[in-house]
Amino acid sequence: MRAAPGPAWGVLRRGFWANGVTDLRGFLTQTLRFTLRDRVAGIRCPVLLTRAENGPLAAGVADLAAALSAPTTVLEFAAAEGAGEHCEMRNRSLLNRRVLDWLDDTLASQDRP
Repeated sequence: MRAAPGPAWGVLRRGFWANGVTDLRGFLTQTLRFTLRDRVAGIRCPVLLTRAENGPLAAGVADLAAALSAPTTVLEFAAAEGAGEHCEMRNRSLLNRRVLDWLDDTLASQDRP
């Protein structure tokens, strides 16, 4: 991990710091605590999930969406749009535009009596 810039920064520096740990075992122990498993049923507000076609976490989006009882929208992002990788990083302007449109629509509908 030390030789690869992404993991070295994301886990060994930022990840350890953000989780208050000094080793990989501590990091994994801390991050395993973060789950929605017992909290999904309590979510009541509108939820927006994004799914990048080739994103490593994309497989969990459908399961989470199915578990939610709150109004849920899944925005799909394709590689052909340049937004098919993790966090839609290669086309953030598309992500931003679609998320802001969702927010506009969702918040506007919340204003209605």
